[in-house]
Amino acid sequence: MASDQGAAKGQTGIGFWNCARASYSKETQDLLKVMMQESKLNQFQMRQLNRKLQEGDTFPVSCHPSSSKVSAAPPLPTAPSVRLHPSSKPHLRPAESCRAGDAYVRERFRPRPTMCNEIEERREFLEQMESFGRGKEFRAIIQSEISLKLQEMEEIDRRRNHELEMAARERERGNTCSQLQIENENKA
Repeated sequence: MASDQGAAKGQTGIGFWNCARASYSKETQDLLKVMMQESKLNQFQMRQLNRKLQEGDTFPVSCHPSSSKVSAAPPLPTAPSVRLHPSSKPHLRPAESCRAGDAYVRERFRPRPTMCNEIEERREFLEQMESFGRGKEFRAIIQSEISLKLQEMEEIDRRRNHELEMAARERERGNTCSQLQIENENKA
């Protein structure tokens, strides 16, 4: 019976799916009416919004100008189909054309700006502490941190140089193998 009385008054039940409706104050309702008039909405749109306002529903994000139909989501673009054409034999490029491109060019290691910034920040901090007369407390700690950062940068540089040397050796080894393959194909 209690639920019948609540339904008669326009109230919703209690529960997860039956949330309480918002009640807008008179000032809010007046403000929304003025905003609707200023935005030059047509009568249908104003009726829709007034109904939502009276019922305490949330306002729609967009409102169709002449009907209550809900606009469908725009269709998703279709991805172009990729076709793979299997060839009868693999295509090998000559070594010169491979070397002509930028595939074998590696960037030289440059220390990350953050590492350089960290070193500079530590130096500035040490200068500030020395200006405050507390440099003696921090000098050993800061200098060891700077030294560690420099060692870390040198290790990265050594590792990158080693990788570049290995890549150069591999490239030389690969070129001789591809030259042998080309020679074998020419003989056949």
